[in-house]
Amino acid sequence: MARQKEPTYITEEKPFPKALRELMEETKTTQPMLAKAIGVTRQAISLYCTGQSTPNIDIFVMIADYFNVSFDYLLGRSAAKNRENIDIQQRTGLSEGAIENICMLTNMLYSYKETNNTIEFTLEPKDILNELITSASFAKLIFDLAKLMIYYSSTIEVLPLFNCTRIEELPDDASSRYNYRLWRVNVTAQKLISEVLDVHYKKTKDGINTFVIHTTEKKDN
Repeated sequence: MARQKEPTYITEEKPFPKALRELMEETKTTQPMLAKAIGVTRQAISLYCTGQSTPNIDIFVMIADYFNVSFDYLLGRSAAKNRENIDIQQRTGLSEGAIENICMLTNMLYSYKETNNTIEFTLEPKDILNELITSASFAKLIFDLAKLMIYYSSTIEVLPLFNCTRIEELPDDASSRYNYRLWRVNVTAQKLISEVLDVHYKKTKDGINTFVIHTTEKKDN
């Protein structure tokens, strides 16, 4: 007697099973491990993974807590796993990876500040990021980069026509627009850095002036 083919369950229409399988794979969590952690059988976890069964609300919450992810992520309504990142992602359109990188960068700068006592940071790390993002040149840099990407793609496509493997090998007339856009990006980036440095200088100057005023007042008293 021929062996019956096992049924195929369409889980693309059910985001929870897909999210659960991916989380288990990413965290190297086996079905027995998850079953023991949330108090269900291994068979129940298997059914959740294939979409043959859906956990009740209590089990659903325990699964979210176990993997430290948002309910919206498990339900396929948000790409943000971290609960704290959902609102940021919805308001800014940034990916969770971008949000995590910003947080990581801020933490790295704070750590550097604390371990390098010989270097005086007038601007807090968050202030540096704020000045970069709120600067008018930041918006222009994004705009210039968008244009550069367009010319980069079109320039890459003509490389085979000139038997070249890199843009730098192309004749000037074939890469002039790309080179101009690249130059614009560099100019805007330098301007952005100058603006942040100016803010740093002004805050440093204001801080020194405030210190001098307070010191003078104390001496007079």
